[in-house]
Amino acid sequence: MRICRFDFDIFAESNPKKMKSKIFNVLLVVGAGLLILTLNSCQQLEKLTEITFGYTYKNDTFPVPVISTTGDMDLSIKLINTNISKILDDNGVSSDHFKNAYIKSINLQMLDTTTQFTPLDFDFISKMKIYIQADGKPKKLIAQKDPIPSATDNFTLDMENIDLVSYFDKSNVQLTFSATVVSPTDHEFMLIPEIRVEFTGDIVETK
Repeated sequence: MRICRFDFDIFAESNPKKMKSKIFNVLLVVGAGLLILTLNSCQQLEKLTEITFGYTYKNDTFPVPVISTTGDMDLSIKLINTNISKILDDNGVSSDHFKNAYIKSINLQMLDTTTQFTPLDFDFISKMKIYIQADGKPKKLIAQKDPIPSATDNFTLDMENIDLVSYFDKSNVQLTFSATVVSPTDHEFMLIPEIRVEFTGDIVETK
C-alpha cells in the first residue's frame, strides 16, 4: 500500500533562493486548492423556489364495447402518456425536483356517434370508479361517483386526495374505468375524460 506524506525537508534547504522557490511553489499549490474549494462552495449556493402548476389531459378516448350483462365490471382500460418530461421542462422544473402530483378533477363525457341506435346516456350505470396504475406501482382508486346523475352524458367525479407523484413521474399511466352496470347496451361508444392535475416542484436558482 502506497503512503502519501508531506516532505518537510524543503524547509531545510541550505540555499536560501532554492528554499524560497520551494516555499512559493507549496503556497501556490495550497492557494490553488483553496480557490477550487471556494468556487465549489459558491456553486453550491442554490436557492430552491417551490412552484405549483397545472396540466389538463383531455385528448384521450376510451372505447367501450357492447355490454351484454349487468353487474360490476371494467368498462375500459387504457394507457395514457403523462408527457411529464415536457410538462416539467416547460415549467423550469427538473425531474430531481419534482415533488407532488394531485388529480384535482375528472370530468367524464360520453361520445356516442351512432346513427343506427338511440344515443346513450349514463343511465345504464349506477356508479363508477376510476383506478390508476403505473409500472412498478399498484392499482389505486383515484375517483368515484355514486350515484351517477340521471339522464346525462357527462358528469364530474368525486376525487381521492392522494399524492400520485410516483405515478406521474413515469412515461405512462394506466386508467381503468369500472362501473356497476344496471342495463345492457346495444352498441359501442367512447368515454372522454378531462383530467386536471396539479403539480408541485422546485425551481433551482444559483446565487
